[in-house]
Amino acid sequence: MRVVPIIILIILASFSTVTNSEEDRSASSANDTPKQQNSSPQSNELILRVKVKNLELGDIFGFKTTDNILIGLQGLTDVLNFPIKVNIEELSARGWYINRDHSFLLKRIGLPNSAAKLTTDSASKSFSSNEIKVEDDIYLNIDKLLSAMEIEYELDLKALTLIITPPNPLPIQEKLERQKKKPAHTTNYIAQYPRRYTPYRVYSIPFVDVQSQLSKTSLGSYNTNYSALGAGDLAFMTGTYYASGNNDVYLRNFRLTLSRQSLQNKLLGPLKASYVSFGDITPTPIYGFNSA
Repeated sequence: MRVVPIIILIILASFSTVTNSEEDRSASSANDTPKQQNSSPQSNELILRVKVKNLELGDIFGFKTTDNILIGLQGLTDVLNFPIKVNIEELSARGWYINRDHSFLLKRIGLPNSAAKLTTDSASKSFSSNEIKVEDDIYLNIDKLLSAMEIEYELDLKALTLIITPPNPLPIQEKLERQKKKPAHTTNYIAQYPRRYTPYRVYSIPFVDVQSQLSKTSLGSYNTNYSALGAGDLAFMTGTYYASGNNDVYLRNFRLTLSRQSLQNKLLGPLKASYVSFGDITPTPIYGFNSA
């Protein structure tokens, strides 16, 4: 008869253990919920093609969150060719945009990297922690960043394009306009001075290029070699020659070519040739014929 109370006590103890376990799980779930609610909002990466009028300047990176569109400051200044130095570690940037009269200064306010303030010559903007993202670049809220520089824009997230309209022409736009105003280069040059005719002569002192070499053998004797290449007028033609030799044979090789050119095609009488050549010449290959 004493067994029944013992069994009842065991059942009651088991029920209490199960109830406490469920309460612990409920408390744990309640504690986890605020942590999930306090986590930072998720963001999607963007690659935007930057355009000004019909000119494509390049691509920049950005992020899209629930409430903001963030674009990289360094990427934007590089694409627009603005001399603004960005310091990611210090959350700062300094320089100018469009021209030297438009100053640009970004500073951190508060620690840690919770906020920043941008000051230009025309506006002052403050960025909260939700409007800044620091990674490989300083990503700022697109509205505040561009409005501080007085730049209007159109953002098309479907086409991933950012069309900007600056208050003044960008440096790259001015450069392209200057190039358009330059006269087009032409290859049809007209001579500015009258042609000077230099007649062929019977003989003129040739221009000569001489190379020589001296070497000593193992027996103590010396070997010499030379080669000469020259050109000049000879027999009312242009003579080019090549000569070479050594200490054993003073003139081992000699080749001479005589040629004449006429711009009016008055050579060889009725043949009306423009160029003739005699001597050691290089034959012109003709299709269908083989040299012997």
